[in-house]
Amino acid sequence: SIIVDDGNPYYDSRNNCNAIIDKNNQLIIGCKNTIIPNSVTSINKYAFVFCSDLTSVTIPNSVYSIGNGAFTDCSGLTTIYSLNNTPPTCEPYYNKYTQFDSVDKTNCVVWVPNGCANAYKEADGWKDFQNIRELAFGDVNIDFKVNQADLDATVGYIMGKDPEGFYESMADLSGDGVVDAADVVKLVTILNLQEGLNMDNR
Repeated sequence: SIIVDDGNPYYDSRNNCNAIIDKNNQLIIGCKNTIIPNSVTSINKYAFVFCSDLTSVTIPNSVYSIGNGAFTDCSGLTTIYSLNNTPPTCEPYYNKYTQFDSVDKTNCVVWVPNGCANAYKEADGWKDFQNIRELAFGDVNIDFKVNQADLDATVGYIMGKDPEGFYESMADLSGDGVVDAADVVKLVTILNLQEGLNMDNR
């Protein structure tokens, strides 16, 4: 684990994230147990380098750039969740994109928001991945199902609770940057449609 002393004026490990983050919201160093906070805006170069025990990483929608070699030699990485509708920028290093060097781009699955797969398939640093898939619209807890648990988590979040496994960006179904009653209405509509389809198939 990674812990930064509370009195450090330059770095922190906010929300027990198991990472070092600077005051500019840049993740400097991570590890296999890192949970990237939604306040992080960029991942520093070589932040996870040689972290071969890292098998899965969730990159929140707040991240807009990933530095050179950030996940180099993360050979155990099999699943990436990138929650930004716009693929985080990967800057070239001597005309080469090294962010995911040594990651198996044939078998590693990259999960992206609904409707965003094509953008990732065309983006530098991402387009080499052969298995880019879209998460279901309304799957706010990323369990590959849209059900009552997603509705409960969304309502709980609006009421000021902190639902476990809840991803705010996935719950913004209206795309207005706010999770509110309008998103609940959309989620209820999805669940009702699913129930109707289930009834039709009985």
